[in-house]
Amino acid sequence: MENTHEQHKAEIAPQTIETDYNKHQENPGPAPEAVFEHDDEGAGQALKWILPPIVLCLLIFWLIFKL
Repeated sequence: MENTHEQHKAEIAPQTIETDYNKHQENPGPAPEAVFEHDDEGAGQALKWILPPIVLCLLIFWLIFKL
């Protein structure tokens, strides 16, 4: 069932909505914190070394059974 009461709609509404768009016209890019954030999880490094060999193995496997 769907919550259609006004009190439920107010709970899921965003808390802050940006209204000062003229402030960001000179610098429309992402925040510096988002660009220079330290990567402490390391998932990108793991995927960089795991995905290419997997793709290469699957391609070789596909080519062997295709021919």
